[in-house]
Amino acid sequence: MIRPDGSNPRTLAMFFEENKYLTTSELACLAGVNMETIRLWRKKCGLKSTGNGWGSKRDKIPFTAPKRQRQTFEVTPRDVWDNYEWLNTKYAIEGKGIRLISRMTNANFKLIWQRLRRYGIQIRSHELATSSRNPCCNRKWLLDHYEIEGLSLPRCASLAGVSTYTIYSWLVKFNIYIRDKYERVA
Repeated sequence: MIRPDGSNPRTLAMFFEENKYLTTSELACLAGVNMETIRLWRKKCGLKSTGNGWGSKRDKIPFTAPKRQRQTFEVTPRDVWDNYEWLNTKYAIEGKGIRLISRMTNANFKLIWQRLRRYGIQIRSHELATSSRNPCCNRKWLLDHYEIEGLSLPRCASLAGVSTYTIYSWLVKFNIYIRDKYERVA
């Protein structure tokens, strides 16, 4: 093994080439120095500081999750939205949330909340505001499809247009017995 000399870039380059599959911490243990010294030596040799060992990300393609597109709206002017009829239509009748209305109007959440209170529009409780509006989210539908017909969780999920975990949480919510995956339906 070549003993690295911190002042000689040639011996450092040979050291890194000889041990190219080691991580920074392993190189530091091998050379008897700390990891910051290894990073400085790599910089001196013109090597990337991330290294090219087994744990490096050099050969991996970076994953970038697709950005969730926010729904864009044409901003409604204040003289249009700041009245009982418009707010009642959007909040109470159409069922839009306060945050969505605040984005539509380019107004603060707190301002929309205050206007709803001022105009006497009843604000939904947290439980009601966060409950599912899916027509399949009820005890009768779940009993008919899961218990009586004996459909599996994934099959119920595809029928309802939701994830399997959502069906599972509905079953828990409505206190319906959840079958083991090996249980047969009678």
